[in-house]
Amino acid sequence: MASKSGITLMNSTSSRLRLARTFLRSFSKIKSQTSATTTLSPSSPHLKRQSRRIKMAAYSSMARVAGPRRAWARALLFKLHTRPTHRTLMNTRRGGSTTTPPSSRSDNQVGKLRRLLPGGDRMDVCTLLEETANYIHCLSTQVKVMKAISDHHF
Repeated sequence: MASKSGITLMNSTSSRLRLARTFLRSFSKIKSQTSATTTLSPSSPHLKRQSRRIKMAAYSSMARVAGPRRAWARALLFKLHTRPTHRTLMNTRRGGSTTTPPSSRSDNQVGKLRRLLPGGDRMDVCTLLEETANYIHCLSTQVKVMKAISDHHF
């Protein structure tokens, strides 16, 4: 479905189905890799590794469903495929809260948005806003799919 601004968003029903299918395929691979004899206690390093794999599978499925035409999806897939194994998927930078003059406040906010969106540091402001809208849509779809899977499983 297309909007007046030219932003094309995926059909929510078909994107949910594709995301669910892709995520469940990845999830079943993760599950088959985990041995049945391994017990996962809350403090177990296996549990941390397992949750990291699930998180990566969720992000990877979301980016694959969004397709190569989205810059954030390409950046996220590139980050997933080239990341070192000992690092976490998403590193967030948090600075202290400082007050900025009104003239640079919007530049500061655009900078924050660039850091949040995968691949956002190489986009102009208009493209950044379009990609952000699509990224938010995909994230909300991902939440709905994972909630439906959780509700069905438990």
